Amino acid sequence: MIKGKTTPGSVITEIMTYFGLIAAMLVVLFPFYVAIITSVKDVLEVRGPFTWWPHTFTTTAYKLMFDANELDINYLRALINTLTIAVPIVLFGCLSSSMSAYIFAKQEFLGKNMMFALMMTSMMVPSVVTLIPSYLIFTALGWVDTFLPLVVPGMFGSISVLFALRQFMCGIPNELTDAAKIDGLGYFGTYVAIILPLSYPPIIAQAIMMFMGVYNDYMGPLLYLLSPERETLQLSIVRLQDALRYYPEKTQVSMAFAVVMMVPLLFLYIVAQKFLAKGVMVGAVKG
Repeated sequence: MIKGKTTPGSVITEIMTYFGLIAAMLVVLFPFYVAIITSVKDVLEVRGPFTWWPHTFTTTAYKLMFDANELDINYLRALINTLTIAVPIVLFGCLSSSMSAYIFAKQEFLGKNMMFALMMTSMMVPSVVTLIPSYLIFTALGWVDTFLPLVVPGMFGSISVLFALRQFMCGIPNELTDAAKIDGLGYFGTYVAIILPLSYPPIIAQAIMMFMGVYNDYMGPLLYLLSPERETLQLSIVRLQDALRYYPEKTQVSMAFAVVMMVPLLFLYIVAQKFLAKGVMVGAVKG
């Protein structure tokens, strides 16, 4: 076959590939579509047979959702609480993970491989195993019903982020770090001047995925945050179900809350999707 020549078989394969991708996209987007159209339907239409398009558009659900006095659910406060937890974890967690990854990737010291293997082994331990000991420790420290149990551990980094960044940094030529040493840079200077600028795409990708994990976390806030004024978005949407128990617009408001919760993550994904793609591929870099 002549290189670059199109054959009927290749055309059919390409068509089937695009058909499969479109079908997969529709399956993924269908729940989002149902949530959006349900949030703008009236009560009678929601209770009736499913319709693909609202006969009557209404924003009552969104008005009711943002009325904190009506439902005693403050979306903006819950969003601020969620960001208060997520932002320090993402900033300091990625920084500490990248510094640790640099040490394991480019520095030599006694027991490095054994220490790294032990850290990787800790990923095999289910988080539920350490749940009770962690709760007892934070209770003794008086941190329960504060953001500290959720923020402080995450600021020291993540093993999965460390592993991904270490794999990427192993692919950075040693000649660059050797040249930095010749120029008089120390370990930290080499990290700041050489490693960090080259590693910002995977660091940003890992930061986005870390933010998504903290944003969607339910178990941690449920365990440690007891006061309604400190609840996160995930706790708010659960408490919303009880607040809407006697409201005829229960389904619409629940869907409206879910739609509004998706907006920050969708915006983040659209803005940084190329970094996410690089973050997925970073694990393929040989260490």
